[in-house]
Amino acid sequence: MSEEISVEIDQYNLDKEWLGQPKKMKEAVEEWSEAKDELAQAKAKLDRTKAKLELDIRKNPDKFDLGKVTEAIVAAAVLLELDYKKALNDVNEAQYRVNTTHGTVDALDHRKRALENLVRLFGMDYFSSPQAKTEQDREAMGTVEKRSARRRAIRGDKK
Repeated sequence: MSEEISVEIDQYNLDKEWLGQPKKMKEAVEEWSEAKDELAQAKAKLDRTKAKLELDIRKNPDKFDLGKVTEAIVAAAVLLELDYKKALNDVNEAQYRVNTTHGTVDALDHRKRALENLVRLFGMDYFSSPQAKTEQDREAMGTVEKRSARRRAIRGDKK
């Protein structure tokens, strides 16, 4: 991938996260499409390499130290050739890139659903904190927060 596409979400800037989501998805899908095209080209090259080697082996079995030429022997000889191994390696690398770019597209789809759920939570005031209107209420809330913090410290809770 040319650049790593972040799937992190800043819950305090949901509007900016939503505005950036389509661009991220477009970039990831383009990368995935390019990777699939590279895979198709690598597979075609592998097929051409295999066909050329098969023909060469059949025409010149002595060059490959083969006595009798059968389909099984030709197939085995092709697998041992360096050109075939290189072409197969290219296919495997292209397949890996297809898989990783597809994973990014999936991750961005999950990110989209997470953004939808965060917006729902925000709409239900999930991220809001209580506000005291009077000085007496503020003092009472401070006392409750201190008591709660002491209880968490005694229990060993993180928050």
